[in-house]
Amino acid sequence: MLTQEQENHFNTFGFVILRDIFTPDDVKTIRAEFDHASALANAFKPFDGTEMHYFRMMGPETPFYTSLPEDARFYEVAEQLYGARTFAFESNGYRYVGNTKWHYNDGSSNYHGYGIKFQFGLHPVDGNTGGLRFIPGSHKPAYQDRLVEVSPLGRRFYDTQQAWDEIDRVPCYAAEYGPRDVVAFDLRIFHGTWGGSNDRQMSCVSFFHYPETPEEMETMRHITPGYLNPRRLPGMPWNDGIREQWLANAEGSAKRQTWIGSMEEISRITQAQTGLRLVEDDYHMTTLAPA
Repeated sequence: MLTQEQENHFNTFGFVILRDIFTPDDVKTIRAEFDHASALANAFKPFDGTEMHYFRMMGPETPFYTSLPEDARFYEVAEQLYGARTFAFESNGYRYVGNTKWHYNDGSSNYHGYGIKFQFGLHPVDGNTGGLRFIPGSHKPAYQDRLVEVSPLGRRFYDTQQAWDEIDRVPCYAAEYGPRDVVAFDLRIFHGTWGGSNDRQMSCVSFFHYPETPEEMETMRHITPGYLNPRRLPGMPWNDGIREQWLANAEGSAKRQTWIGSMEEISRITQAQTGLRLVEDDYHMTTLAPA
C-alpha cells in the first residue's frame, strides 16, 4: 500500500517511484526469467540491437512474472488508487532499442480508458540513460488538453517525428531508479525516454480502472476484447499462445478469474447501453459523440 504522501504525489503528478519493492532474490529471479524469455525469442529471431523484442510474460515458463499481477505489492496499490474493481491485463518484458517518443499508454486516445503501469528495469537508469521522463500532471484531462493545444502540432504532437526528436528539449521530470525499484504511473501521463543502450531491458505490470461512466464504458468496451481475444504479434511468434495460457487460468487463481470476468462483462456492453460512440479524427485520436 502507498503512504498518504505517496498517494498524494501520485494523484498530483501522475507517478511515484517505489524504492526497494523487490528483494535481492526477486531481482535474481527476474533476471533468470527475462533471460529465458530472451533465449526463446532469439531462437526465432536473434536480437541484434536494431529492433525491439517484446515478451508476454504470462505463461508457465515465467512463473514469477506471471504471479506479479496477483502480488499484493502491485494489486493493492492499483486498487488503492483506482478502486476495488481494478483489473490486471498484462505482465511484459522488453528489450528496447533507442529512444521512445512522448506518448501515453491508456490505449484509448481520449483518456477515458485508464489505469496504472508499474515499470521496472534490469539495470540502473536515469533520465539520460533510458529512465522514464514524465511531464508531471499531464495525466489530468484538462492539463493534457492544454498541452496539446499549445503544441504547434496540435493533436499530432503525440505521433510525429518531432515527438521523437524533442524528447530531450521538453521540460520534464527525469526519473532515476535501479533494479529493486518500481516506477508507478497513470497510463494517461505523457512520458518518454532518452539515451541508454540499444538493449534497454525493462518490464511492466499494468492494470485498468473499471469503467464507471458512460464515456469510460464506451471506451473500454472497445479495448478489453483485444485482451480477451489477443491478436498474434507480427514478427514476434515467440509470444503466440502466452496470453491464452493466462486466460485459461489453469492455476485456478480466484483473483485472476475475477479480472477475466470483469473484462468479459465489459466486452458484452453494447453501444445502445452507453448511448455513445467513438469517432476517430484525422490524427487517429478518438472522441466521443452521441450514438
